[in-house]
Amino acid sequence: MAEKERIVIFVDGENFYSRLLERGKQAIDFKKFIGLISKGRDLVGVYYYDAYYIQHINPTKYAQQRSWIAYIKTITQNVFIVKRNKKFDKFKNRMNYIAKGDDIYLASHMVKFAYTNTYDTAILITGDGDFYPAVMIVNESGKKVENYYLDPNFSWLLKKVCSRCEEITPIVNQC
Repeated sequence: MAEKERIVIFVDGENFYSRLLERGKQAIDFKKFIGLISKGRDLVGVYYYDAYYIQHINPTKYAQQRSWIAYIKTITQNVFIVKRNKKFDKFKNRMNYIAKGDDIYLASHMVKFAYTNTYDTAILITGDGDFYPAVMIVNESGKKVENYYLDPNFSWLLKKVCSRCEEITPIVNQC
């Protein structure tokens, strides 16, 4: 009997969560979502990468995100990696914050797990083309990468290098 295909799901949390908010959703049934994305394959783990909103900048988004993250942490087989926000002065006299490190951690883990034979297929949930180099390296390892994204946020680069690309609004709407 053939073994089930092993998958690891990598979620670009900032990208995913901000797309949910754009659709007026503060949360979804994440466990159901993971089940639908897994499609009956052997789920090795879920890795969710994000950075917290700054409370004094947007208390409402901060509270919504904290609630969402608390829920995500209750899902089994889940690892949550929170990175920092970095303050910078992009515009004179106006401080802004940007998440730093979350994408590089996701890309590093996706490549590391490919070369340690942790999975057969990586499921990358993002619309961010910055992951293109990591996907190319994973492909070189002989592993596959499937890309799932929320419309209209997708990357032509990822579509070129992933074994599958799928817009997941219908899946999100089921959850």
